[in-house]
Amino acid sequence: MNTEAVTPPSGINIFSSFPPGVFMRYEPAIGSTPVVVDVSRSGHRYPVDFRPDAPFSAVHTKISMYVDELLSYAPEAGATLLVAEFPITVIDTNRLPDDVDPAIVDGTLSFTPNPTDRSLKNGAGLIHTLGAGRVPLYEGKLSAAQIMARIQRYYDPYHAELKRLLEKAKEGQNKAYHLSFHCMSSIDPKNPDGADARRPDICLGDLNGQTCGTEFREIVAEYFGKQGYEVAINSPFKGGQLIERYGKPEAGTESLQVELCKRLFMNEANGERSEKFCELQRQLGEVVRQVCEYSKR
Repeated sequence: MNTEAVTPPSGINIFSSFPPGVFMRYEPAIGSTPVVVDVSRSGHRYPVDFRPDAPFSAVHTKISMYVDELLSYAPEAGATLLVAEFPITVIDTNRLPDDVDPAIVDGTLSFTPNPTDRSLKNGAGLIHTLGAGRVPLYEGKLSAAQIMARIQRYYDPYHAELKRLLEKAKEGQNKAYHLSFHCMSSIDPKNPDGADARRPDICLGDLNGQTCGTEFREIVAEYFGKQGYEVAINSPFKGGQLIERYGKPEAGTESLQVELCKRLFMNEANGERSEKFCELQRQLGEVVRQVCEYSKR
C-alpha cells in the first residue's frame, strides 16, 4: 500500500520565512476562510549551531513526526497552514517564554526564569533538556546568549506570524478559528503500567473550555467519532501555550489543540509511516474542510 505523504496541491502560495528555517506558510488553494492551522512541533531543519551531546535518536524522536505532512490538505480545504521548520528540541513554541530551568543557564538572561514542572521535572520547558527516554541532551549548561538567540530567531517570529495570521483572519467577520495539531505516543511514558497508560486515538484540548466554544470543539469531536476514533476531551492533554495565548472566544478567536496518537499513522518502534497514513491524511483534510464550512456560517 502507498504510504507516501501527499504534497500540497499545485496553485497554493507558499511562503518561507526570512531568516530561513523558521516557518513555512501555505495559503488557501481556493478562496479563503478565517481558519488557521498550525503545526509547531514537526520541524526537522536542524540549525548548524545546534549541537546537543545526546545521540541523534534521542534528539530526533521528540519531534511530532509527520504531523506537518498529515495536514497537507489543509490549504486545499480552505485554511491557512503554518508549519515550524525548527525542531522542538531547539525551542518549544508551545511553552511560556520564561519557562526555563535556571540550573541550565550559564550567565544572565534578559528575563527572570519562571520554571514550571515541565522544565524542572520533565526537561520539556521552553528549552528541552531531556530527549527521548529521558536522555540528557546536554552535558553542561547553555549560555544565556544561546538561549536568547533561540528565542529571538525562532520563538518570537513563529508567534508573531501566528498572531498576524489570526488577526488577519478576523478582518472579515471578527471571528477566527485556530487548530493546533500535535501528536502523542500510544502509551504514557511516565506511567506505562498505570490504568490510564493507553492513550486515546484523539485528544482535543481547550483548557477546560477556556480557549474555544463547545460548538467548535464538538464539530471536530463528532467528525472523528464518526470515523471510529476514540476521542477524549482535555485528557491526557488540556492544551499548551499556543492555544492559551490566542484562544480568546470573547474576543473572537477560538483555539483548539488536537493531539493525534502515533499508532494511527506510524510504526512507533521504527518511525516509519503505517499503511493507514494516507487515510488519516485525507480525514484530517476533511475535518479542516468542515471547520472551514462552519466558519462561514
